[in-house]
Amino acid sequence: MKLSLNWIGRYVDLGGISPEEVARDLTLSVAEIEGVETFGAELKDVVVGEVLSCEAHPDSDHLHLCKVADGSGEALDVVCGAPNVAKGQKVPFARAGVTLPGGIKLKKTKIRGALSLGMILSEQEMGLAEESEGILVLPPDSPVGKPLTEVLPVLDTILEIDNKSITHRPDLWGHYGFARELAALYGRDLRPAVGPVSLPTEGETVPIRIEAGDLCKRYIGLVLEGLSVGPAPAWMRYLLAAVGQRPISNIVDLTNFLLLDLGQPMHAFDLERLRGPEIRVRRAGEGEVLRTLDGMDRRLTPADLVIADAGGAVALAGVMGGEDSEIRPETKKMLLESANFDAATIRRTAFRTGLRSESSARFEKSLDPELAMTAVLKFVELLDEVCPGARPAGPAVDAGGWKFPGLQVPLRRKRVALKLGVEIPDEKIEKILSSLSFVLHPSPDGWKVDVPSFRATKDISIEDDLIEEIGRIYRYDNIPPKAPMAALDLTWKDPALVLDRKVRRILSGDLRMREAYNYSFLPDELAERLGIAGEEYLVLQNPIAENLSRIRRDVLPGLLGSLELNLRHHDEVRLFEIGKGYRPEVRDERGQPLEVRQAAGLLARKEGEDPFVEVKGGLEHLVERLDLGEGEFDLFEEGGAPPYLHPVRSLVLRVGGGIAGFMGDLHPSAADALGVSCRVSLFSVDLKALLAAPKVERRYVPLPTYPPILVDVAVVVEEDQRAGEVARLIREAGKKLVSKVELFDVFRGPSLGEGKKSLAFHVTLLSPDRTLGDKDEKKFLDRLRRALPEVGGTLRE
Repeated sequence: MKLSLNWIGRYVDLGGISPEEVARDLTLSVAEIEGVETFGAELKDVVVGEVLSCEAHPDSDHLHLCKVADGSGEALDVVCGAPNVAKGQKVPFARAGVTLPGGIKLKKTKIRGALSLGMILSEQEMGLAEESEGILVLPPDSPVGKPLTEVLPVLDTILEIDNKSITHRPDLWGHYGFARELAALYGRDLRPAVGPVSLPTEGETVPIRIEAGDLCKRYIGLVLEGLSVGPAPAWMRYLLAAVGQRPISNIVDLTNFLLLDLGQPMHAFDLERLRGPEIRVRRAGEGEVLRTLDGMDRRLTPADLVIADAGGAVALAGVMGGEDSEIRPETKKMLLESANFDAATIRRTAFRTGLRSESSARFEKSLDPELAMTAVLKFVELLDEVCPGARPAGPAVDAGGWKFPGLQVPLRRKRVALKLGVEIPDEKIEKILSSLSFVLHPSPDGWKVDVPSFRATKDISIEDDLIEEIGRIYRYDNIPPKAPMAALDLTWKDPALVLDRKVRRILSGDLRMREAYNYSFLPDELAERLGIAGEEYLVLQNPIAENLSRIRRDVLPGLLGSLELNLRHHDEVRLFEIGKGYRPEVRDERGQPLEVRQAAGLLARKEGEDPFVEVKGGLEHLVERLDLGEGEFDLFEEGGAPPYLHPVRSLVLRVGGGIAGFMGDLHPSAADALGVSCRVSLFSVDLKALLAAPKVERRYVPLPTYPPILVDVAVVVEEDQRAGEVARLIREAGKKLVSKVELFDVFRGPSLGEGKKSLAFHVTLLSPDRTLGDKDEKKFLDRLRRALPEVGGTLRE
């Protein structure tokens, strides 16, 4: 969310306080400010110009040849294509050499043979509007040569705040809420949200009936007449533009302004387009269709709340209005809606329809019902300035009968001192809470505190909530640190979490991989592409999106879903993720689907060395760093590899004699389905298997002083024989001379015979006390030849 300091300044004087101080103090006491930027800074070189003359271009039917004074003492030739340019106007002007918003640098140029030394600007060209019909004409008394930022209120400081940091504070979803916080922090006066406003006691009204009282606490409707739809005042347009809102028209802009001002969504209906004499707030009918303002037809369910007239739904309550009743240029009379809807209902509807709007984002936070009437009064207060001649046609209809029941929370001074670790004087506590609109009544041990309605919906309910308010305004950095007066015992460390951290450090540090975080849901389309859609999954009855109903079985498929997007921007992609998967066909000791915890990763490279070797070496390094000995690699049993893994270039990882994971290349068909054309190697490690594997004691071994012998051995075995068993025989045949065995090739062919394969190993022979020779190699091979029948193998010469 973006906050404008100009906007906040409408309610609290921040004079003498820099934007950086405001951002720091809000971060320390309210919510983290993520960024500070200046809106309109790119207009610093734009000045007020005067059109001295304006004539038609002789070679164009729409261009004008103008002379413009910019305060420099000379008249500049300018070619202008705006239809509304005229002699005598005061206009925004930029000379050649000035850089405009968007990085456009103006140059001296010739247009249809006429020299142009600058540009008369529109609001669109200055970044103040998305579109403009012509240049911006300034007030006639604007001084020529004056910087535009000193004539128009376009210069503003914008604070960027993460919405998640204020999810628990519905009162902070508008500028007024932050103005209240700053007034409390700096001890300054807070202007009222709305001045004295009186509504007619009689006149035209629209009957309102709330049929779903559990979903709508309050619905206020006010008829307004004498409308003249046009642009909003410049100050309002520029405030909206500064926080990223597109100005539309005075009436719509006013509702958007109040949404961002007070945090209360409102909606304006063209009264003449409504069918029938009443408004009904009801549940949608099964299959009822509403065309929303974005031009989309929405099929609704009874779980949705709608605003309806006699002909059917005209708005999706709290989310978006309907297209048929929107305010249009010819609108003369409107119905203003200001309501309070059930937070959970709005959130479910917004998610189901994919319509997350500024309105739904606020209703989801449990807004204060009192705010609905405040917003109506504020709308009327600003109406004459925004739309001269418009006025209420009658009294406001307040349906629902909501009244704030009141909330009082006891506060003990001893509890404040105990929780905050410092004794704060009573006067200071009372000043802090009073500045935040709490009302305090003294009691023997402290106070009874009346909570204002705007903090009572989901924020303040217990004593510790009040203590938190005191602490954050008092400022935690003002509380002197003290050593704890208690014995500290070492806490138990969960071995699974310790292993997670070690694996994360090795993968991200040693292997230079980047950690990814994916949802625990597997998209249907991705499952189809990887050939795993037919597996058994836990399926959500109420998914967050239509194609995200499956809970993943393994971590690696979700990581593959991120591959193609990353390869668009990088020639090499190194990703890993640590997470959980669920197997519904296997139940744990509690009868729940088996939970697996895995570390999965991938290495994709568009050119260069084969990633297979690096991934294999990385897994060996991982196992070694975890003090689990040497990881051994074996072939998959027939049909054991996942369908997205290469049928030949894939291996099973064994640690401590048990299967702990696998690695291999991406299957060509899976690569095609994912739109990936480069080399990709994958791995998946079962963290529970690593946790259960026996630790290998690390011992110091002196560096070898004698050279090793490298021997390549090829063994012919049956197709179903595991490579790990053959590697074991090779080690035993070496009689402690074998220091390393590495499988590097698997061969199948007619020369071996049907059902046979050849396993080729690199074998390193090393002695700690002598140099080995040909006789040692021959003895090793002889012993191996005699041992191989144990696994039905022969040495391939």
